[in-house]
Amino acid sequence: MSAMPAAHVILATYNQLPYLRRTLRGYLRQTSTDFHLTLADDGSSDGTDAFAAEIAAAFAERGIGFSHVTQADEGFRKARIINEAVRRGPPAALLIVSDGDCLPPAAYVERHLAAHEPMSFH
Repeated sequence: MSAMPAAHVILATYNQLPYLRRTLRGYLRQTSTDFHLTLADDGSSDGTDAFAAEIAAAFAERGIGFSHVTQADEGFRKARIINEAVRRGPPAALLIVSDGDCLPPAAYVERHLAAHEPMSFH
């Protein structure tokens, strides 16, 4: 992966660890590795922190950037944690926002990159 990834994927999550495990593994099997993934955690208390620390090594092995941004559980503040993930994440030409319980097809990032044009919205 280059210093600046082509895409920055942000996954929002809150206490959905069984689904999040599958979703993150889906991003490990992407056909493109030119992206950084930020897990935007709205204060989970179900072991998400430990799993994020554990799976970070698998992302590093594939050359995919990975970070975990979290905040205290003070009610539904999904938009706030996504905004924080954008601020803390690397600059990228394409921002992809999804949820931690949405399984990505293997070419999900690659297809987004192929469809992306400057100043576009898909």
